[in-house]
Amino acid sequence: MPQYRLEFFERLRSSLESSGVALDLAHGGIPAYAEGRGDERSLAWAHPLAERRFGLAGRSLSFREIWKPALAADLLVVEDGLRNLDTWAYLLARKARRRPIAFWGHGRTTDKAVSKPEVALKEFLVKRGDWWFAYTKGTADHLAGLGIPRSRVTILDNTFDTDELAAAAGSVERAEVDRLIDELGLTRGHSALYFGGLSESKNLELLIESSRIVAATDPLFRAVIAGAGPDRPRLESLAAGAPVVFAGAVFDSRSKAALASACDFMALPGLVGLAAVDSFVLGLPAVAVSPWTHCPEFEYLRPGANSLVVAPDPDEYARALLSLVEDRDLLDRLREGCADDSVRYPLDSMVSSFSSGVLEALGAG
Repeated sequence: MPQYRLEFFERLRSSLESSGVALDLAHGGIPAYAEGRGDERSLAWAHPLAERRFGLAGRSLSFREIWKPALAADLLVVEDGLRNLDTWAYLLARKARRRPIAFWGHGRTTDKAVSKPEVALKEFLVKRGDWWFAYTKGTADHLAGLGIPRSRVTILDNTFDTDELAAAAGSVERAEVDRLIDELGLTRGHSALYFGGLSESKNLELLIESSRIVAATDPLFRAVIAGAGPDRPRLESLAAGAPVVFAGAVFDSRSKAALASACDFMALPGLVGLAAVDSFVLGLPAVAVSPWTHCPEFEYLRPGANSLVVAPDPDEYARALLSLVEDRDLLDRLREGCADDSVRYPLDSMVSSFSSGVLEALGAG
């Protein structure tokens, strides 16, 4: 369970209890793609499940112990990931008992390249559900394209606790920011910030190479990489001599807000997920790339309004970074777009949608 989900589950539990519905929660260990990030958490009332992992054809698969309460629950909600083999066991068992099962997630694999058989298997899986909790409208549109009735789909607008981050952003003191700028060797008006895991999908090689190109025109430019993951040693070696600063993993809102205040815009050179919401709340327009494999939240970006989206090419990406250093009017305009979108994805709205969807699914029979 990633740390950003804790507040969501706490609020969802309270919301459902107010409607007379009890929420039980179980989770496995850290998925292979998230190892090394250091953001794994749990809740006192959650149930950790024993898990076995193995590889098959280059994919990481897992089988978590069968949780008996899940077999008897009035509604079971599971992630729609193909890697979780226990999902198939729940699906078969609950269909045999005529108990509804719901999926939540992306609806399709958007964050990595997949084969045609994997696409077909994913479609087969999601069609077996009785209800769907779609991350975004784009997810819901995809499900509709598969023939799934929209009346059985709840759109969540996936997000996290933006209130806490916004409060932190509004309370950061100038002296704290000045200290960070000095420690990291930054210059106001010349810094890009990356938040997230250090993994292959984030394409940080592009940021490193583009930073060298930008620095040839603007020697004061720095790219700050804040995160942890298996790729850090390789990336640090690759960044030797480049205008890149590694700031380590940052999870708490206060530290995020301070770093954001020390920088001027956000660099997202690879996969984009909830970092899009980070950029809105922190007022840092993102420079992203397309085509690329992205999570559904990529659709929150509005190129030219709250972000820039360019081809994943070092020269083009460098030009986009440099444009936000040199063109203050452009940067300010994008910041206004971020401010507008910072209130569009509150956690309470996601909780309300999920809670309402559960009640509808329970009543759907």
